[in-house]
Amino acid sequence: MVFLIDIANNHWLRNEIGEVIGIRYTRLKGFQPVVKEALNGLYYAIFTHKKIIEIYFYSKRDYKAETSNDQDIGICKLYVSGNSYAILLDILYLTNDEFLSIPIKA
Repeated sequence: MVFLIDIANNHWLRNEIGEVIGIRYTRLKGFQPVVKEALNGLYYAIFTHKKIIEIYFYSKRDYKAETSNDQDIGICKLYVSGNSYAILLDILYLTNDEFLSIPIKA
């Protein structure tokens, strides 16, 4: 079974030099237990609140709050199935340097 989680607010998490190091998802209703089960325990996914999860692309998690609150993500979906998940992100509003700072995994 696949769960589609629509996200209310999203933030790119940027480090001190402007690189995108992760994303913060906020849901107005909180996350379903099955979603928390699938993502809880992953070293790169942290529930900071019952309605907020941060997913990091790197092991470093020091983001700069001043540059990580712009909500410049368009379409944003999180799909969860069992212990797997996929993220759909709209990168339209990222600068070229921000886009290139996101690690690409095949």
